[in-house]
Amino acid sequence: MLRGAFHDLSIVAQSMIATGDRVATRLLFTSTHSGEYMGVLGSGQVYCWSGMVIDRVEDGRIVERWTNMDRFTLLTQVGIIPRFG
Repeated sequence: MLRGAFHDLSIVAQSMIATGDRVATRLLFTSTHSGEYMGVLGSGQVYCWSGMVIDRVEDGRIVERWTNMDRFTLLTQVGIIPRFG
């Protein structure tokens, strides 16, 4: 659903830190709202939001992954959640 609405999705690793068998990566997502997303038609606006990924690595391979994306910011920018203030 995300790639269908944001055709030029760019994901940039802003910072990364590793300790033991865990690697934490802070991400920045940027894209143009070009298609329908949760009932809202594409606006042509460029939106940015952030996220975090934590991977557990074993023998050089990712064996577990936890993700957290700031969808609240994205939903507010798109207009699905009204802005406060």
